[in-house]
Amino acid sequence: MDTANHWNSVYRSSPVQSLGWYEQYASPSFDLISRCGLHSDDAIIDVGAGVTSLVKSLLEAGFRDLTALDISSEALDRLSQSIPVEWQSFVRYIQADIRSPEWIKDVGEMALWHDRALLHFLIELSDRAAYVDRLREVLKPGGYLVIGAFSLQAADRCSGLLVRRYSVELISDLLGEDFRLEESMDYRYHMPSGDTRPYVYARFQRLGDVHP
Repeated sequence: MDTANHWNSVYRSSPVQSLGWYEQYASPSFDLISRCGLHSDDAIIDVGAGVTSLVKSLLEAGFRDLTALDISSEALDRLSQSIPVEWQSFVRYIQADIRSPEWIKDVGEMALWHDRALLHFLIELSDRAAYVDRLREVLKPGGYLVIGAFSLQAADRCSGLLVRRYSVELISDLLGEDFRLEESMDYRYHMPSGDTRPYVYARFQRLGDVHP
């Protein structure tokens, strides 16, 4: 089964609220984003968005240029259904593999790239390199990256797939010297089942010439 079919099957087989990564309120991500000093018209992309509650929270906070990208069309359909009609024009939905350069033509320059639990599924070095390439192509100088991934103490699998676990140092090494760490934190996520999963969250700023 390819990756898109795997995730489509996952989202079709269970209610969203029972999925092992479901968040009623994506507070770690939202809190880190709120400290980036963004304007309401700044462009934000959420990669591996799934059926996240973060998009609705950002809309409620006044943001009006959001892009949700996921490899699963089923997830994006469900996410779209969760957004009120009056806000639909503020959200763009892109079904794509993060590693592919093809989707880049459909987006402009972003002020913020958010990723909760996508990067850690990229096991191969070439896939991680492609991820960073897409990040650099999309995120403008001075823009922010907010990322959450399984920590070194977490399980080595999720949804039947192997994951690569991270420390903030490992994320920094992957990004390279043109990303400056602003803050990081450990976070213990409580799954709908009652189990917990340790995450590492971090906020980075991309260095370079910042345009007014």
